[in-house]
Amino acid sequence: MKHQSISEALHNSAVQQIAAGMFSFANGEVYPGHVNPTWATYTNAPERTMPVEHRWEGTLWPDIVVVDTAAANRPRLIVEVETEESISEETLDRKWKLDADESSIYYLFVPSGTAFKTAELLLKFRSVCKIPRLLYTYEFDELYRVHVTPV
Repeated sequence: MKHQSISEALHNSAVQQIAAGMFSFANGEVYPGHVNPTWATYTNAPERTMPVEHRWEGTLWPDIVVVDTAAANRPRLIVEVETEESISEETLDRKWKLDADESSIYYLFVPSGTAFKTAELLLKFRSVCKIPRLLYTYEFDELYRVHVTPV
């Protein structure tokens, strides 16, 4: 078994909790009143389970992927959960930009206290990278439960 750093373990915990809390759809309900029974949610942290094929960059592994199983697992929603260390121009170019290419709905979760830095980065490079549809911050409480706040 691979040893995880504390940062990686916290990231993986955040991915799992966010997926379970926000993207697990009872009876396929994605939006209230809008039922999509063929949609399924997958996480790629800690284990890779659902690849997304980029048109020219190859295989991507977004943290959370909601796919339409009736349309050959076409991504309907891609979610990235970043750590404080991973918010950078390189991440924007090699991850966020590519994810946004493959799904019209793209959400970004960043640690509490990094929203301003993230927004500055997104605005600086808005000509080359789509702005996520939603930006959230997350933080852990004393029991390591994730709490999410929309920005």
